[in-house]
Amino acid sequence: MIPLSEILKSTAGAWGLLHRRPEAVNQFNLSLEGFWRSFQIHILLAPLHFGILIMLGQSLDPELTGGKGTTFLGAAVIYTAHLASFPILMIFLARHLQLAHNYVPYIIVQNWAGVVEFLIYSVIVVLIYAGLFSSTTFAFAGLILMILFVMYEWYVTTQVLEASSFVAAGLVVVKTLLTLVLQEGLGRFFVA
Repeated sequence: MIPLSEILKSTAGAWGLLHRRPEAVNQFNLSLEGFWRSFQIHILLAPLHFGILIMLGQSLDPELTGGKGTTFLGAAVIYTAHLASFPILMIFLARHLQLAHNYVPYIIVQNWAGVVEFLIYSVIVVLIYAGLFSSTTFAFAGLILMILFVMYEWYVTTQVLEASSFVAAGLVVVKTLLTLVLQEGLGRFFVA
């Protein structure tokens, strides 16, 4: 299992990259072992992820969700597909783009960047659940966060994968579209 010290260092590294500090890459375990451990953190976060989904289901205005939600099984399938799909796709894209030499560090940092994104998003969901924000505010905050996270992922891609700005932008678009397709496509099979 992943040591607590690695969780703290890697999360600090991801936070540093959010603040555009390129030296933060040195905080990560960029070994093959670190690669597999970077997926383990998402297994540890899964219960929190499902808790957030439950809070969202109870907090959001039914008009925003169309009165429908995803079943627990559906959420688990989407979560797993989301974690696996981009790293698998990147095997082929990195080779094609001649960036395969940075594939392992890139996926490691992407996984830890996802932790920081999840934590930020979770704070907003908890504030909504507590009644401090409205569903409309959540929609606006979601848009702002999406823009912030796209910029963050672009920065990570340029720094760690060492892709050009143009290629990095394309990869971020691919990852974002893949996430949306998985959520919408798989979500249709698991509507509560």
